[in-house]
Amino acid sequence: MLTVDFFIYLFLGFYLENVVPLEFGTAKPFYFLFTKKYWVGDSESSLGRNKVYPASGREMIGNRENFEDESNYSDKIKTGECLSIKNLNKKFEDGKVAVNNLSINMYKNEIFALLGHNGAGKSTLISILSGLYPATEGEAFYQNENLFYNMDGFRKKVGICPQHNVLFEQLSVKEHLELFSIFKGVEYEDLDNDVNKILEQMDIENLKDSEAGTLSGGQKRKLSIAIALVGGSEVVFLDEPSSGMDITSRRKLWDVLKRCITDRIIVLTTHYMEEAAVLGNRVGIISEGELQCSGTPLFLINRFGKYFNLSFQINEQTDLAKLKNFIKENFDQSSFDEYTEEINFQVLRSQDLNLKEFFVQLDQKISELGVKSYSVSLPTLEDVFLTVANNEHEKQKKEVQNDNVISLREQENSPNDIAYTYNALTSAEVSAVTKFLLDLKYSFRKRLLQMLRDGKVFLFEILCPIILVIIGLGVSGVDFLTASPSIIMNVSGFVNQTIMVNKVPLVANTNGIATNNSFLSQYDTVNYSYNLMDWTASNGNVTDAIVRYNKYLQSLNSTTQHGNFLITKINKDIQQYEFILFANLYSTDAPAMYINEMLNKILIYATDMPNLKIIVSFITFNVLLLL
Repeated sequence: MLTVDFFIYLFLGFYLENVVPLEFGTAKPFYFLFTKKYWVGDSESSLGRNKVYPASGREMIGNRENFEDESNYSDKIKTGECLSIKNLNKKFEDGKVAVNNLSINMYKNEIFALLGHNGAGKSTLISILSGLYPATEGEAFYQNENLFYNMDGFRKKVGICPQHNVLFEQLSVKEHLELFSIFKGVEYEDLDNDVNKILEQMDIENLKDSEAGTLSGGQKRKLSIAIALVGGSEVVFLDEPSSGMDITSRRKLWDVLKRCITDRIIVLTTHYMEEAAVLGNRVGIISEGELQCSGTPLFLINRFGKYFNLSFQINEQTDLAKLKNFIKENFDQSSFDEYTEEINFQVLRSQDLNLKEFFVQLDQKISELGVKSYSVSLPTLEDVFLTVANNEHEKQKKEVQNDNVISLREQENSPNDIAYTYNALTSAEVSAVTKFLLDLKYSFRKRLLQMLRDGKVFLFEILCPIILVIIGLGVSGVDFLTASPSIIMNVSGFVNQTIMVNKVPLVANTNGIATNNSFLSQYDTVNYSYNLMDWTASNGNVTDAIVRYNKYLQSLNSTTQHGNFLITKINKDIQQYEFILFANLYSTDAPAMYINEMLNKILIYATDMPNLKIIVSFITFNVLLLL
């Protein structure tokens, strides 16, 4: 049975691990064992060798100009050398939409930089693609196969550097890399070469025997990136890999990632715009789960870089009025920030502006304007990000304004707002009682809101105690044990029973009364007969007498004797009576029956009331089984 149990629990563990929803991982349907897809795969999971999916989500977003044309990647799409995401959606149970109809392509031998503010959906997207979260809708393809249908196979090709380090404190750097290499299916004979190669690339060979718990923050990030790259990972997700690194280490990391790009798709999320500009072959900006734009850094700068900066070094001889008029005459839109020794102009880029002619004029008038020197800088990727973020903010602001039916003036005059308005009063205006009642009111309100918004608290702190008390009160009123009616013992059906009793008590009586002429003088001659034994104990040793008496009984024909009494003491002066019963258990009623007879004799003798009698009742219990 232990062997059978082993296989039963092994199957249950395997089955429940696949179908029970957990915090992380994708749960299969409860019938997954009975599907053809589980055993032989699904032919529908293939994209088809000749089917080309559209570039990064253009048909999902209205402004197609924000997405660079990807027709030159058509060969990679056909051969499956890309990670294609189609109409991906993720909506959590609380209603938050983390990924909203996102479509994007990421190509081999390139680094795709994914930018977005905190909460934009970057980490959620990586979690979905690595199988930590199930997608609500949508598909994702790699090598022309839907990775959601074969997540276990895809994971062997994936390397992940999470946003926060997930390391084993007691394992060394080398042991980490060996462990994850084995997880990804690296052959044992190739293990050392694979690990040593990553150690050399990440410049952490001197740390290979150091435990992870002893590493600094930057060194832990290097180890996390090395784990993502080890084992020949074909798709690498790096979620803010350089966070916590110093500038020198970050620069070295950029060189490492550029060298590791061969035959890999690297998806990088970062808050450093310079990092995205240096590493990203293509850049995508995501906001509120939606992809706002994608393309090369140069494409995005040309598309969203509306301004370039002119910086002038000034002194006391600088004619600021002339300088401002000069800029204003040449550019339709400009703004400036003035400092002690510098003035910066932000100038709108114009397609019909001849910059060469402008700078020739500036060089000719530089002495006249009193400018020491000047510099010009084109828009950066950071400017692009700020522009896109600002556009999205303005879009949301307009939507809120359009959806807001009640005017601000109506809101101010609405009586419903009184309940949500707090008027700060001075201590002189509020008495102690009023303040107490006010605090009590809002404390109850706070507690009510917490209870309504947290179902578990309401269930376990409010409902469960009430339900348990009700159940307890209900159970306390139920009689589970019912007593049967008393049955008076009747010995009339028995044949005359023989009871053996010793003539004289073992302990000498103070009044010298013998058993035969006093204690048993009025016994029931119909149902019982007493066989008096002329047998006494020596020296009043009761223990010795019991042993000898027991041997004596063994020598008799016990099957004909139903009861045997050994009376040890009869003392009417102090009302003390002692006896020992040796019952013959051939009759199950014998112990109760003989004890009843002896107790009757003691009661009659002690009270001098011959008509007094004890009636013994048998009480049975009916046990109610709660099924």
